[in-house]
Amino acid sequence: MAAFPLPLFFQTPWFLFLRVLF
Repeated sequence: MAAFPLPLFFQTPWFLFLRVLF
């Protein structure tokens, strides 16, 4: 998970994508 850029991570719906997976 460290490969993902944190700033961009929170500015994009990545958190929603991860919540769907987990």
